[in-house]
Amino acid sequence: MQALIELFSPPADPALLTYGIYDPWLVLLSVLVAAFSATMALQMASQAARAGQLGLRMAALSTGSLALGSGVWSMHFIGMLAFNLCTPVHYAPGPTVLSMLPSLAASAVALSLIGRQRISTRSLLVGGLLVGAGIGAMHYTGMAAMRSALELRYDPWMFALSIVVAVALACLALWVHVGLRGVRSLRARIGERGTLVLAGLIMGCAIAGMHYTGMAAARFVGRAPYDAQSGIANAGFLALAVTLVTALLTALVVSANGMLRYRALFRHVSELEQALRTSEQQLRTLVGNLPGIAYRSLNLPNWPMLFVSDAVENMTGYPPADFLGDPPKRLFGELIHPDDLPAVTRGLDAALAEQRPFTLEYRIIHRDGSTHWMWENGAVVTDEHGEILWLDGVILDISNRRVMEQDLRQAKDRAEQAAAARAAFLANMSHEIRTPMNSILGFTDVLLQGELSASQRRHLDTVRSAGRSLLRLLNDILDTAKLDKGAVELELHDFNLLALVDELSSTLGNTARSKGLAMHLHYDPALPTWLHGDELRIRQVLTNLLDNAIKFTGEGEVTLAVHAEQAGERQLLHFTISDTGIGIAPDRIDAIFDPFVQADASMNRRFGGTGLGTTICKQLTELMGGSLRVESTPGQGSTFHVLLPLLAARSGPVNASRQAILLPPLRILAVDDVPQNLEVLMLLLSKLGHTVTGANDGAMAVKLVCEAQFDAILMDVQMPGMDGLEATQRIRAGEAAKGRARTPVIAMTASVLERDREATREAGMDGFTTKPVDLAALTAELARVLGMPAGTPRPATPAAAATQVLDTTRGLHRWADNTAAYQRALHGFAERYAASADELARLLQQGEPHAALTLAHQVRGAAANLGLELLAEALAQLEAALHGSDTAAQDAAAGKALAQFGPALAAARAAGLRAAAPADAEAAAPAGCADAQVQALGTALLQSLERGSFDQQVLAELTDCLRGKVPQAQLDGLQRAVDDFDFDNARSRLQTLLQRISP
Repeated sequence: MQALIELFSPPADPALLTYGIYDPWLVLLSVLVAAFSATMALQMASQAARAGQLGLRMAALSTGSLALGSGVWSMHFIGMLAFNLCTPVHYAPGPTVLSMLPSLAASAVALSLIGRQRISTRSLLVGGLLVGAGIGAMHYTGMAAMRSALELRYDPWMFALSIVVAVALACLALWVHVGLRGVRSLRARIGERGTLVLAGLIMGCAIAGMHYTGMAAARFVGRAPYDAQSGIANAGFLALAVTLVTALLTALVVSANGMLRYRALFRHVSELEQALRTSEQQLRTLVGNLPGIAYRSLNLPNWPMLFVSDAVENMTGYPPADFLGDPPKRLFGELIHPDDLPAVTRGLDAALAEQRPFTLEYRIIHRDGSTHWMWENGAVVTDEHGEILWLDGVILDISNRRVMEQDLRQAKDRAEQAAAARAAFLANMSHEIRTPMNSILGFTDVLLQGELSASQRRHLDTVRSAGRSLLRLLNDILDTAKLDKGAVELELHDFNLLALVDELSSTLGNTARSKGLAMHLHYDPALPTWLHGDELRIRQVLTNLLDNAIKFTGEGEVTLAVHAEQAGERQLLHFTISDTGIGIAPDRIDAIFDPFVQADASMNRRFGGTGLGTTICKQLTELMGGSLRVESTPGQGSTFHVLLPLLAARSGPVNASRQAILLPPLRILAVDDVPQNLEVLMLLLSKLGHTVTGANDGAMAVKLVCEAQFDAILMDVQMPGMDGLEATQRIRAGEAAKGRARTPVIAMTASVLERDREATREAGMDGFTTKPVDLAALTAELARVLGMPAGTPRPATPAAAATQVLDTTRGLHRWADNTAAYQRALHGFAERYAASADELARLLQQGEPHAALTLAHQVRGAAANLGLELLAEALAQLEAALHGSDTAAQDAAAGKALAQFGPALAAARAAGLRAAAPADAEAAAPAGCADAQVQALGTALLQSLERGSFDQQVLAELTDCLRGKVPQAQLDGLQRAVDDFDFDNARSRLQTLLQRISP
């Protein structure tokens, strides 16, 4: 401890301090040696960083550390030689050699860090500390080897400063190489090698700075005689020798490292050559196994080949050698069929002009004289100036494909012919089956309107039901045919969604209840009442799915739910039809949408049907821009999801009734070659007050038109002799010749094909209706072609633009414009349902939804018949909510419905108070009402009452006929029951009246 204290203690007498001087040339030499060694070490570190093998990296780092360590030690030794104390000095060999070890260790640490791509701050500080400590250890170990007459001591503050400077300069030296690499502007200006030399110079100066800072801390104490020739003998020579040895050692290290790198490079080149040979072999194998010809050709006439694969012999019959050489024995272009050569040349020239890939198909003539089809795909190869060097490509033999294509074209032609034959067959079948069906169903309806016994009526109902079932089957087949051909066109218009759903629920609910099933309806009150779409097709889809659900459910329930759904930016209308029936096996779910396919083979025997229903539903749904899917569990039931675009109504509500339209008396000419069809038309139209003249062929129709004036002509299209098209053309020619007004002609045909409709338009017909005759559709078409308003003999009142509390126009129209009866009914409604709002509220509060549903349905029917639209609509939404389980929706719908009772009752009272007795109340009963007419009117009114509605015009006619034949009190009782909408009581009273007058 005492020796250590003396080492760092200054002398008591400052005069004992001896100072040395430096030889500037040797100092400069020491700095150059340090810079040279640092540069070479950095070069080795860079090589280590780029080395791909661990051995080469370690060799580069080891040799670089040896070069840098020896260089640092040499700089130190030369720096010591440059210091002259003017007294003899020598160095102990052992400590001098030992001082090289810290230098080597510090160099190894430095290069291991410099060899990295990036140095973290922590690594930089730790590395700088280790390197600085190593160099400091080397310096002070070398100083300890110094022997002279003076005692060596150190200034403690300068000693500490030298250590700090050593660490700081070590950090700088470590950072400088990586830091300079990050300065892109400097690297761009002086280059990679200039950056390396600059980094080596800075690192060398830092190493020299560490040494001379340490020398500044040394203090030489003592008295020694001055000797100008003292010091180390031949110091300059020793310094040069050490420098030379250091340079040679560094060169030796670099050479050894170069040899190692050359060996590694030679091995790498050998591996590349082997990989190249392997790749070439793979390429040759790949080209040899191609199912066609791989080639490279010149862009010269007939395209001489530079390379062609062996497959050319199989495809052309000529060996590859025939196409190669200068000049070649033959050219590939000479094999191309002469008829195809111009097209090939044009296609290739166009590709060359645009320098784009090309694809060609052509024929070649094989060596054996046969013709083969070729498919060629190639590309243009250019040089850096855009000049074409050659063409590369592949040629495949597609003869088999061309044969298959020809077979497919023939098969397609045969399929189109078969489809055309099927369409013609369906058209003929439509005419041949639907025409007699017209007679069957028409005469059945006529017979049902006459006097029949109970058994006769039952038999005729069976005939009508079976006939309609057969007609539905025929319609399904025709619908499928039309959908397959894309011949179905949507008829978009505004329709009442709530009324449609309610009608389906009511109509099919009876069928469900007859099987002991529960029928539920869940209607989202938030849905708009009026929408835009094809009501007929939506009705067809829902009816089919609901009918299937009822048919395949033995016990449980069937549910129809309707709500809106958001799918991205689209709003969809979501119908859900679920049941608790037999379900569908998972492997049959996708197949049920195929034509004539059912869930299993036993379905047809157990339940009937053709398997077309779901097919038509899916096709119609997709035609309307929607989708249809199904979820099912065998034994638990099925759920069908119908999603359609939700389109808002484009105008106000319209009357969607399917009843026959009332028109003023018309003179109508009916033309049909089937007598029964004529008789049905004459009976049905005569009941509506029209005068009908019949003709059994086209020639008679032309003659009658020339002799008499008609308001409209109903013309059968397909008739023997002169058909309807020719007859219409002759009628139009006669009108033009005589300057007569054009008589509207409506085509009647059992065909539903679009081409038949087009043929009628070309012949000059104005309208089109199908057979069997739908009286509502026929009268609607008559009203359209005659330009008459639909619904009344006088101009129709425009539809209201918005729903009203009381729409007297519509209400009065429903009552056949009988103002007195209508006002009496309003008055009766106000009296009968005055307390219904309180009763409905009580039922809802006491949790009796079924009773509330019954009351709401009863009031809604009465309100709708009277034109109390807001109340009827609110009650409909309440019914839909009560069918569901959403209590919030039920509360909202109930509040809306209860709020409408007050205004509706007030409006009914106000209109009912204006009731006045009709002026002709005492008029005598008209004479001449036969018993058959009374029975027909009574039967019609009974059927209407059984459906939950009534025809006011029929009631008025029946009342007039019975007045004087039965007591007036009985007629008044019947009228009151009808006015009160007590249909059960009205039906009972009517049956009593009919029995009273029956013979």
